[in-house]
Amino acid sequence: MPLSEHGVTIPRWVEETLRKGLSINSLKRYDEVSEFIYDLRTPNKEFLRKERPSLIERNPLAFWRGLSLALFVVIVLQALMAQ
Repeated sequence: MPLSEHGVTIPRWVEETLRKGLSINSLKRYDEVSEFIYDLRTPNKEFLRKERPSLIERNPLAFWRGLSLALFVVIVLQALMAQ
């Protein structure tokens, strides 16, 4: 679970570095501790290229609430126009 979901604000590249360093799958972790330390001190270009996850991935509840609100507004507008 991303740290941002717990109210912790850190740069995306730091979060990705921690995710890779703490991965359950040992094949996805760093081969050397020095690589991990380097990525913590210097933004990894691979992590910088990653786009910010979409709203549905970051906060599904906010996504569905927003979509429901938009649909409600459309329905109300259509009902008002039909009169």
